[in-house]
Formats: sequence, C-alpha cells, structure tokens
Amino acid sequence: KYQPGQGLALAAGERCLGHPWWGVWASFGLMCAAAAWAFLGWLPFRWAVFATALFLMRFLPPHYWLNSYWGGALPALGGLLCLWALPRVRRSPRLRYGLVSGAGAGILVLTRPYEGFAFLLGLSAAGVLHLRGFVGWRATWLRAVVPGLLVVLASAAFLGVYNRAVTGSLLRMPYDVHERTYMRAPYFIWQPLREVAP
Repeated sequence: KYQPGQGLALAAGERCLGHPWWGVWASFGLMCAAAAWAFLGWLPFRWAVFATALFLMRFLPPHYWLNSYWGGALPALGGLLCLWALPRVRRSPRLRYGLVSGAGAGILVLTRPYEGFAFLLGLSAAGVLHLRGFVGWRATWLRAVVPGLLVVLASAAFLGVYNRAVTGSLLRMPYDVHERTYMRAPYFIWQPLREVAP
C-alpha cells in the first residue's frame, strides 16, 4: 500500500550489498550527512556543527528510523536536500544545486507525496521570497530551477507508471485502494463508516 521510495531503497541494499538492511543504513547515513550540509548552508560554521550534533543526538541508534524497515530517513533526506540547495542557489545558481534540490523533491514524491507537496509548497514560497529582488533571478531560473523541476517531473512520471501498474490508474495510489478495501474508519468526519464483512 505504500509509495515505492522505501521499497526501492531496500531493494538497492539487497541488490548492491546482499541485504535490504543496508538500504536502511544507507538512507539513514545520507540523511545525517544531508542535515550537516543543510545546516552549513543556513548557519555559521560553529552553529551548524552544534545543530548537527543536536540532530544526531535525536536520531542516533535507538531511533526506529534506523532500527526498522518502516522508513522515515528517506523522506527526511529528500526534505534536507531541498533545504540544502536553497541558500546555495541564492549565492550561486548552478546546475548541481538545482539537480540536488530536484532529487530531494523527487524522493519526497516517491515516499510521502502528500506531506512532500505541503513541504515543497512552503519551501517554494520561501524560495520566491528569498530570491525576491535578486538581480540574477533569470540565471537562477535557467540554471537551477528548470533542471530541478525536470527531475521532479521524472519522479512524478515514475510514480504515475507505478500507480497504473498497481491500481490501473495513473492518479490512484495503492494506499487509496488499501484504505477503501480494508479500513472501516473514515479519513474525514463527514464520511460514513463502512461495513466490514465478517
């Protein structure tokens, strides 16, 4: 019923290193590295090191993102990559920053599309405000924003193909089919309870 992102990380761990657990560890390690990079983009070095230390204390070994297959590190990695790119695009609009931001947004599309959409909407508004009055906005658009959007569109196309293979519709997610089939309690208060066969 879930989005394909976490399954792809587990499959990569199994394919490359022989066990899906390595996919969990890799996504967790990349998340920690992305946090440090993101903090370095927004904060002075001393404060970035302090923020990274706090981040690591919160998420190290006892956390279930590292000790289960459920995931969480992968969507966090996607959001942190987007946060990593924004201040760097302002300083120097480069293709790699747009691609990193697009990869982060693509990870959000493939792991948490609803929450990712809300996050990206807010981040896009912050980006517009951040770049307001910036003289190089045309170069920023061509060098960073357009390539990032192309990566996001490729991720969305992949998700559509995945949805169609599983549910028969480009826009209907497996999660929706699962909820309609097995869940009795509604999402919203105005939806009625459903009968469940004994």
